[in-house]
Amino acid sequence: MKTVYILILFLFTTLYSTYGQANFNSFIDSGNSKLKRGDYEGAIKEYTNAINIDSTNIDAYKSRIWVNENLIADFDAALLDYNKIISHKPNEPEFYVKRANIKMNLFDFEGSIDDYSKAISLKPDYSEAYYDRAFVKNSLNDKLGATNDFNKAIELDPNSKYAYINRAYFYEYADMKKAIDDFKMAINLNKDTSKSFLADCYLGLGEANSGLNDFKIGIKYYDKALLVNSENSNNYFDSKVYFKRGKAKSALHDESAAILDFDKSLELNSGNLEEGYYCRGLSKFNMGDKKGACDDMGKASELKYKDATNWLKDHCK
Repeated sequence: MKTVYILILFLFTTLYSTYGQANFNSFIDSGNSKLKRGDYEGAIKEYTNAINIDSTNIDAYKSRIWVNENLIADFDAALLDYNKIISHKPNEPEFYVKRANIKMNLFDFEGSIDDYSKAISLKPDYSEAYYDRAFVKNSLNDKLGATNDFNKAIELDPNSKYAYINRAYFYEYADMKKAIDDFKMAINLNKDTSKSFLADCYLGLGEANSGLNDFKIGIKYYDKALLVNSENSNNYFDSKVYFKRGKAKSALHDESAAILDFDKSLELNSGNLEEGYYCRGLSKFNMGDKKGACDDMGKASELKYKDATNWLKDHCK
């Protein structure tokens, strides 16, 4: 009799497990189907149903996280799911990095640093963790810490073009010559010949050389940035480059050429109209067009650009 009872219990457990797994897979499939149709809330409900059947299944949590993080920006919900995952997988450095990224979106910078550091303690050669932590430290004005992390990331992965370009952006505020070296290294490592990446490097080189008052070299790189980006439909990028090139030309007293660049930048509307009007106004004034200068300064002042307002008071009474 005891043997029969054990056999019945075994069969019941097996059938229940099989039934549960079938339901779990059904909910996941249904969630994926709803996701493809754009029913994000419905997809989350199905993934939640699956998790209720198997609360230790990491893939189900990851599916729900992906929707919350990338499609509806519910970072609080994504954070809770990463907490669950880490409770089940406390020694997986990847999940600490991903949770740190979520904390960044929630402006929990100290918490994100703790998670990046935990990932590094579990995997000392985790270059991505050093790379990401550098950004957070920079946000907290820890310049030395950020520099050390960028350096470590590059030491661990010397072929990472993204590490070089981002360290170059960081150096732009501290050491223009080092920034130039890093932008050039990033270009050399651009093996997939990404044109948008190349355009960003040329823009950075234009800014760094202009920062060293080498405006002629800066203009050459701005030219390259526009040429490389010509196949992309990115008005914001082009507007920014025209504006930067206009400032460089103005610094070389080529005001007529500068005005043409400012015209183009304003036409493309980068979202930085006030400074565009201000700089074009200065170029017009330098060419003796006081009325045009006052008109532009008036537009910049209307957009709350303080320097333009002060300039108007001095020159356009």
